[in-house]
Amino acid sequence: MTDYQKATSFAELHKATLECARGVRWKDSVQEYLRNILPRTITLRNDLLRGTYKIQPYIRFYILSPKRREIVSTRLRDRIFQRSMCNNGLYRNITQGFIYDNCACQLGKGLHFALNRLQCHMQRMYRKTGPRAYALKLDIKKFFPSIPHTIAKAAVAKRVSDPDFVRHVYAIIDSFTDPRPPAEIAADPFGPRGIALGSQVSQLIALAVLDDIDHYIKERLQMRYYVRYMDDLVILHPNKDVLYHCMLTIEAKLAAIGLTLNPKSCIYPVGQGVLFLKQRFIFTASGKVIRRITRQAISRERRKLRALHRLYVAGKITGSDVNVHFTTWAAHMAHANSRGVIAAIKQYGKMLFGQRSEI
Repeated sequence: MTDYQKATSFAELHKATLECARGVRWKDSVQEYLRNILPRTITLRNDLLRGTYKIQPYIRFYILSPKRREIVSTRLRDRIFQRSMCNNGLYRNITQGFIYDNCACQLGKGLHFALNRLQCHMQRMYRKTGPRAYALKLDIKKFFPSIPHTIAKAAVAKRVSDPDFVRHVYAIIDSFTDPRPPAEIAADPFGPRGIALGSQVSQLIALAVLDDIDHYIKERLQMRYYVRYMDDLVILHPNKDVLYHCMLTIEAKLAAIGLTLNPKSCIYPVGQGVLFLKQRFIFTASGKVIRRITRQAISRERRKLRALHRLYVAGKITGSDVNVHFTTWAAHMAHANSRGVIAAIKQYGKMLFGQRSEI
């Protein structure tokens, strides 16, 4: 049995349905699907076996924090099939060649893994070179909307051997429409662009697009202290000129696949603090690495609490909802050296909601 045959089996599609419903059973659409889970699973499997399966129209909406982004939500039926593909070989095929410091959207990795890896790199570098070092902070301009479909397909074809998996992933890539005028698309040497945020497969595609550059940085440029979280890259090195050469080389490599660096990309002394994923990493005099929450993150949480307070006063949410939000935020920030900040924000919340509130 091939990976694709297993992914389209009734048992695996049923298992994927239950996994996709986890945590969102309160949604009407999910409840309606689960009420008819057996016939719907059979119908989905039959469509896949007959070759009549089509991706349903996406649900599009915007998030505003930390910046305005369009999210393309996959319908539950399509999400189930994509989860089953990932469970049965697609995830393994795409990720098995990734470097260890490629940190996003993988089992056992994530945001805190990336933060811990940067802290580990800084500690190791300090033991070798001391505090006099530099950080190269790179960010790719409009990463997801700028990914060319041809480059995304090439990245998938290089890593996935099952032709049925490749065919369906290609269909997913083609389903993301390029919003530019047709004349502009025709004039672009890379053709249509854009991989939408919102599904596991699209995240894996985006990771694979930069995988060759990861290996180039690690193996050809021999940058030992390197970490990447999706399109945020940090390289540490004691020589500023070496980092400048790296930046120019990486910029050329990105241009070859139709991507460009954000103008905010820069080189600066590590002594100023390394900013990565909304935290600032600072050396103490003894070489210890301290992680601080940025002022922007603190201000954003205060604004969020004020917005929740307005909803609370209007009767649209309960005190328990506010407590869940604050507890989640505090648990995330507790990974940094932030006891004082958490206590101050908690006090600010009690000022808004009352001293007897659940915060």
